[in-house]
Amino acid sequence: MSYPLIILGAGASMDYLKADDHIEHRDGNFSKYRSPLMNQIFDDARFYEILSRHPEIDSFVSDAMNAMSRPNANFEDYLTNLRDNIAPDNEKVYSQLLSLIFYLADLFSEISEKFYYRRNNYKNILHKIDNYFNGQACFVNFNYDLLLERSLNEHTSGTFNYSSLENYISSNIKIIKIHGACNWRYNPQTVQTKQINAKQFFSTFSKKLILETNNDQIYPYANSISSVNFNPEYNESLKCWTVKLPALALPLKNKPKNYVCNDSHIAILKVCIKKADRILIIGWRDVDKYMLNLLNTELGDRKINTSIVTKNTTPETTFKYFEVNAPQLIIKSENICQKGFSEFIKTDNYDNFFTNG
Repeated sequence: MSYPLIILGAGASMDYLKADDHIEHRDGNFSKYRSPLMNQIFDDARFYEILSRHPEIDSFVSDAMNAMSRPNANFEDYLTNLRDNIAPDNEKVYSQLLSLIFYLADLFSEISEKFYYRRNNYKNILHKIDNYFNGQACFVNFNYDLLLERSLNEHTSGTFNYSSLENYISSNIKIIKIHGACNWRYNPQTVQTKQINAKQFFSTFSKKLILETNNDQIYPYANSISSVNFNPEYNESLKCWTVKLPALALPLKNKPKNYVCNDSHIAILKVCIKKADRILIIGWRDVDKYMLNLLNTELGDRKINTSIVTKNTTPETTFKYFEVNAPQLIIKSENICQKGFSEFIKTDNYDNFFTNG
């Protein structure tokens, strides 16, 4: 049976909803909470209120905003340089990077709640999956937001429950969140008093958390996106106050374990790669090396037809990159869309992906 593997990067979330005057009129949150690319996450004009909740990173944000304004700036390179070259001589940087995790969880929770619109491009894809693949597919979603999950929850009339991590891999449509999600948390840690919040508690271990692989399991039930806070919670079974660290990965290079999801999710992903007969990549500009290694390993010698949706990247650059890094992917010039997600779904090549592979 035909089976698609669909890989979503930041460009997919940013363009999952076509910008137009109708939607802006109906929902004034569209422009303010539109999902940003990584270079835009400190947009003070749009995210002022969220940034104000995290004053401990004000100086860090000021420097990052300046760095991101330069030509060809790359946020992943900026953070990696901080970790590798600046933090060893200034250990406060580790605390700043840890605080960034809390900010990202807060930011993308707001986006998940306020940028969501019921009729969107994800719903379009889910409809096609029902029509051509008997409702079965695997999404690899690198976005921290829950826009895809909310779309799937509505599409399945609530049978997909994104508050349960088990449901991500037990449904007909699998969603593998390699970099975690804004409402995911690691297993709770006990604290002696409810006067200490999660940011304060984990800052004590910031160097270890930033430099070492976190092998802790993710709590099986996710937080509600409408009640994100980092205050202590009383755990009835433990009979004490607890705090949780957001389970999402910073965009850093050269980390030993470059994923944030339980090993059971990675095991399912490997099965899905072997099962896939076609791949669609949307908005995945900075290709995750861990995912490329998985593709290379699990595909083996098998070649697979691949369609790529990008923006501001030439076909020549795309061909060259995947020729070197993932030679199993068969990419034809007609299967590269350079105009983004919303334009891609209007094309014949979009329909051909589902009907022909």
